[in-house]
Amino acid sequence: MNAAGNRNRAARRAGVIALCAAAYTLVVLLVPSGPAVFADHWASLYGPGHWALWAILTGSGLILLAGRPALAGAAATAGVLATVQLGGTGIWAVRHWEPFTGMGGRGEPLLGILRPLAAGLAVACAAAVVACALAVLRTGAWQPAAGPRRWLPVGAGALLAAGFPVALLGGLTPITLLGTYGLLFSLPWGLAVAATGLLRRDAAISAGVMATVGPLAVAGWNLAWDVFYGGGWQWYLLPLLAAALLAAVATALPMRRARPARP
Repeated sequence: MNAAGNRNRAARRAGVIALCAAAYTLVVLLVPSGPAVFADHWASLYGPGHWALWAILTGSGLILLAGRPALAGAAATAGVLATVQLGGTGIWAVRHWEPFTGMGGRGEPLLGILRPLAAGLAVACAAAVVACALAVLRTGAWQPAAGPRRWLPVGAGALLAAGFPVALLGGLTPITLLGTYGLLFSLPWGLAVAATGLLRRDAAISAGVMATVGPLAVAGWNLAWDVFYGGGWQWYLLPLLAAALLAAVATALPMRRARPARP
């Protein structure tokens, strides 16, 4: 009973911190333009994908706060991955709000507060990453698979994290874009793929689904934007689809595992 109580407390604590980070993220997304970004690509530096990550983080926080042991591991995993990507976005946005407005993007009158808000996003998400990661450990979701079912996903995740930016750019330059693509996309997705070999079945599937849907969502949104407005996004499709396929294969491995008893 004491162990179960500790698990529930860890999950609820993570839920509170995740919801606080989600509330702050909502402010960050609303201040520049709110949901106008769904209709205007230049309305904000933050795109539709960030709203999706906010929704995932909010849902994860609510599930953790509710103290549902059967769902806590998967929810904490989703919370970690969402906040890793949102936190990376905050780091990136601190440096990119000014050039974004200079290229014609909206938000110039608010530039003085947009960068501090972005820095705060990185800090809030870092706290949520720690809290949700502790919940992953304390709810028993950290259960590395044996043999190839562990090392293959970890190797695939490392390959995705290092190789995806290179594939997008066709090389190692410009180095700034290499870091940008790594921070925003390949590091979170690579972490999610690697997690499929390190977590309990339900949490691993949660990580794998996020790693699969992420590249597909980016590809779909930008392809739709290119169809309607132009912009040459088609050359991104092959690396994005390859990333999604790699994640889908990694997700299939935990799905073949037997269902363990819940803690």
